[in-house]
Amino acid sequence: MISLRQLERTWETLAQEDPMWAICTDPTKTGRRWQYSEFMATGEREISRVTEHSSQLGIEIDFTGTALDFGCGIGRLTHALSKRFRESIGIDISKTMIEKAQSLAPVPERCRFLVNRSSSLDMFADGKFSFIYSNIVLQHMMPRYATRYIQEFVRVLRPGGVMVFQTADSMRGTLLLRLKAATRIRTRLKSLFGVDQMTVHFLPEAQVRESLFGAQVVDVSLTNALDSDFNGSLLFRKQEPVSGPVSKLYTAVKKSNGTSSP
Repeated sequence: MISLRQLERTWETLAQEDPMWAICTDPTKTGRRWQYSEFMATGEREISRVTEHSSQLGIEIDFTGTALDFGCGIGRLTHALSKRFRESIGIDISKTMIEKAQSLAPVPERCRFLVNRSSSLDMFADGKFSFIYSNIVLQHMMPRYATRYIQEFVRVLRPGGVMVFQTADSMRGTLLLRLKAATRIRTRLKSLFGVDQMTVHFLPEAQVRESLFGAQVVDVSLTNALDSDFNGSLLFRKQEPVSGPVSKLYTAVKKSNGTSSP
């Protein structure tokens, strides 16, 4: 099994070699061909799309509060959140990613970055955040870690707060197609960086819902986040792929009375 320490070493390697491509794996951008401004613009579009989707669901987000970007990398989404919220905090397991993010922070007093190597979010008090966002992060963790972090999302979210996060749900297609799809990302990263621990871990919807005790699931949408050529342009899909991995984006609101979600 892949431990958090192994995950940390993997992302340290990626952060040092080609951090932007490691996050948005557009095959035309390998070899440090992402332009910083272009890369960051994808974060702005993604957060706009996500907040608009929440609005369409009838969910009110408290932009006067603090937002958390879980698995922030060099701050692609944290920067976009800082333009909308009073403060945004990005956390990542990689020290190098955080150092790069800090050096690029546009408004340091509104956009902060912290290293988190713990399997919890105990650096934060209960109810600190009004909004939590995470995309293309939990899918790289063993389910026992991913479910623990989801539980922590609920704890550090204030009552009425909104969380939006993505997981790899399952694999579709024949056995051969599923095996090929499951190893595609790992094989590509290993050939480029010698990294052999990167893979996708699946967390079915039933397990996600069990982890959301104290929150109400408002929406579960299909997205393109697990596409091998994901370039930061988040898209919502109407149906699952015929073959390959299924990506789901959850929108949930923390209940004020602490009761469980269905």
